[in-house]
Amino acid sequence: MATETTSLLASHYPEDRSKEPKRPEGRTRTFAVISFAAAIDKVDVYLLPAVFRNLEETFGVGPKALGFVSLAQALAQALSSPFWGYLSDACSRRVILSFGCFFLGLVTYVVGASEAWWLVVAGRAVTGTGLALIAPLSQSLLADLFRPRMRGRAFGWFIFIANCGAFLGGLFATGISHDIILGIEGWRFAFYTVATLSLLAGALVWFLAIEPKRGGMDPYHEKISSLPDRSVVSIISSLFRVRTFCLITLGMLMDLLQWRGLTFLTLWFQYMGLSDWAAAGVSSMKPLSQACGALLGGWLGDKFSKKWPNTGRLGCAMLSMTLALPGMFFVFKFIPQDSQHIWWFATALFSVGTLGSWATPGCCRPIFSEIVSSKERGITFSIMLAVEGSIASLGAPLVGMLAEDIFGFKSHVGSLDSLTAQERQSNLQALGNAILLVFVVFWFVGFAVYSIILFTYPEDRDRLVLHFQHDSDKQKPSPTVCV
Repeated sequence: MATETTSLLASHYPEDRSKEPKRPEGRTRTFAVISFAAAIDKVDVYLLPAVFRNLEETFGVGPKALGFVSLAQALAQALSSPFWGYLSDACSRRVILSFGCFFLGLVTYVVGASEAWWLVVAGRAVTGTGLALIAPLSQSLLADLFRPRMRGRAFGWFIFIANCGAFLGGLFATGISHDIILGIEGWRFAFYTVATLSLLAGALVWFLAIEPKRGGMDPYHEKISSLPDRSVVSIISSLFRVRTFCLITLGMLMDLLQWRGLTFLTLWFQYMGLSDWAAAGVSSMKPLSQACGALLGGWLGDKFSKKWPNTGRLGCAMLSMTLALPGMFFVFKFIPQDSQHIWWFATALFSVGTLGSWATPGCCRPIFSEIVSSKERGITFSIMLAVEGSIASLGAPLVGMLAEDIFGFKSHVGSLDSLTAQERQSNLQALGNAILLVFVVFWFVGFAVYSIILFTYPEDRDRLVLHFQHDSDKQKPSPTVCV
């Protein structure tokens, strides 16, 4: 089956590239502006953790409350994501993406001006509905801009640009968080800056992006486009009957839960005694290294897939996970936890992020694009991200609860200089142990899930391809594949 399917795909993308689908006009311009929008989206996600220490000082909240506001944002994002995805399949994705950027910018202004904690929580929850627009629509557009064999590299560059935004945003926000700029508290000024950039991203998408033909770069596009439209309930029902879709979603969920615990990394370094700029710089190694890892992972995923069509992408993801785990133990258990070893932490975090972030661009996103119909890609991306986001949002609160209730973290209002050395060390150890525990537990679950996908992916992919080759006269989708 696998050999036959490989030859089928090769027949649709022959070595003579003049016979391949032509690249959409304006592809480079569109890719640039949707990547910029995704970068601002990523900056907004990292903005809150970057100023956790300021929120602790201003509002007197601890890790549990800080984790709760991240949970509120992620849940709102997850719940609203399917609606935006369904709308994107029915309307212009360019228009909706532009609207989402404008909406996100306005709400971020409100959060920056908040004077009460409940306003921050409510504002970030509303922000989540804006963030729900950007990720699925951007990735749906991206899949229609590139041929399947190029998507690993395309997703790699896309994630690279987004994570560079997160790196710069986190560094900027934490670095100025305690300054006064134009009479405004630094952390509030950071929110206003991101809000302005979000409005700019909306304008760029509106004026420069194109709406590529849905599924125009996919095999069997004509047969897929001739299928009748389906209801959201029908789409969701068929999606969750595809084993690989469920397992890929679960695997990405485990991956997100591992890394969401590092939301508290900046706060951890601040308790270690690093200055705001130093803590921001070292913490920003995570998104920067994940940006580099996305490029490497996308390239390796394409190479592995070409050599081993059935197992290459999954092998890439599992190799990445295997390389990441020892690095996390090295960061939290072997490097002396003081400001004198800042370069050790920076180097180790960069290595872990670069080697441990291949799964999404090299495996999950490309496989996902292969096992679902291009006609319904917007809503299926949204459903996947909704399921992931709603549960992965528990990562930060889980770390906060473990730190406070199990490991003995005590929240503190005011400057850290007023804490004794013993109190600072106690909080440092509690937070570090909680982060590492969450990472290790979900690492093992995720590795087991990717091992199972090795057996389900070839069959699910083959079923979709063979369905359109042998049953092209059928207008009704198969009940066992997402088409």
